[in-house]
Amino acid sequence: MKKIKVLQMPLRNNRGGIAKYILDNWRFIDKSQFTFDFITFADKIDYEDELLAEGCKIHYISNLPGKDEKKFYEEVHTILNEGYDVMHLHTSRWTGLQLEEIAMARGVPNVIVHSHNTHIGEREDWADRYNAFTQRHEQLKTTFTNNWHDYATNLCACSHLAARWLYGDALADSTVHVLKNAIDTQNFKYNEKRREQYRQSMELNGKFVLGHVGRFDPQKNHDFLIRMFHEVTKQIPNAHLLLTGQGGLFDRMKVLADELGIANKIQFLGIRDDVEALMQAMDVFVLPSLYEGFPITLVEAQAMGLKCLVSDKITTEAKIVPNTQFLPLDAEVWCAELTKIQAQGYTRKDTSHLVKDAGYDIRESVKMVEKLYRGEFKVDKQDEKIVLFGAGVRGRRMFEELVNNKITPAYFVDNKINEDKVSISVTGGGAIFF
Repeated sequence: MKKIKVLQMPLRNNRGGIAKYILDNWRFIDKSQFTFDFITFADKIDYEDELLAEGCKIHYISNLPGKDEKKFYEEVHTILNEGYDVMHLHTSRWTGLQLEEIAMARGVPNVIVHSHNTHIGEREDWADRYNAFTQRHEQLKTTFTNNWHDYATNLCACSHLAARWLYGDALADSTVHVLKNAIDTQNFKYNEKRREQYRQSMELNGKFVLGHVGRFDPQKNHDFLIRMFHEVTKQIPNAHLLLTGQGGLFDRMKVLADELGIANKIQFLGIRDDVEALMQAMDVFVLPSLYEGFPITLVEAQAMGLKCLVSDKITTEAKIVPNTQFLPLDAEVWCAELTKIQAQGYTRKDTSHLVKDAGYDIRESVKMVEKLYRGEFKVDKQDEKIVLFGAGVRGRRMFEELVNNKITPAYFVDNKINEDKVSISVTGGGAIFF
């Protein structure tokens, strides 16, 4: 049987975020049916040899459309000459529609646009261009949503909030498929023995350990995290912070920790391949991001049975287990909550089964990706809508339950269904699928 050739774009020179999502799907997809190749704008991919050994190909594009559009088009057309069945375009915001236009014009059977974020990053080197970037995003979003069939065959997102950010409310409700940022739940199980071993090897015994995993970028809000942790150390002298990741703000955050006099209480661990073990050693996972599409690290932390304190700027769709709490970005509030957790303690248990049951195990979620690549997803989900109806509490409760369990789109009607939609009216509660 001929394998389905999938072209993934972009692959970045890291293993987090979008790259992690792509690589995890490659790891678990049925390789007897699918092959992956990649487009990257990076100068190099440090793990290239691993992918090449597995039969993948990496296409390096040296020309950006904003700099040399003619050469960019030539490079992309050369790549597409290899005959791909699927082009999966991962993005966080609209910067252009060139790749979508080329793929559709070349007749790629399945062109997928996939939203992975909910905001434009406010990087310092973008400060004078931030408004222009935002305006460009909104302009292109309007162009895309008005004629999306000209640019793609399927629309996807990591969350409903990410769908609204990239496609607008109408398409988010009617057309976008949410693909869960799933994990290998078998690898993220709480293990008391492994926890003790890592805490001992890292000299963490007797310490109250907070942990964060993410690149050092303004989005992740390390400045807030370190300043808040400084306040925590005044209440909890044995507090310790593990920071895993790399990025443009790495050195500056080390300087900040030194200036605050807490450098000896923070471990800057850089990029690690033992995140699971580091999470075993933590007592609380903290994620004070300014925005996120759907943080995979939070899914991992929840599977590990960790208490998770999360910024209320992050979609509540990311709450999978009861131990996750959303807080406003107020250092005093975070400090108070951490002090309470440290004083009261909690019994940590493996909750990977809850994450799996909620549909966030990669072995199950990759089956949806395979279905997408085979072209088996419905382009228009109008026939999947759910209307919930009911007087008062019962109908509202059903609505909230369906939405919380990601069974969407769903609409709530207080009293009765419009007869022009469905020929039925009711006085109790219930649901109709049509």
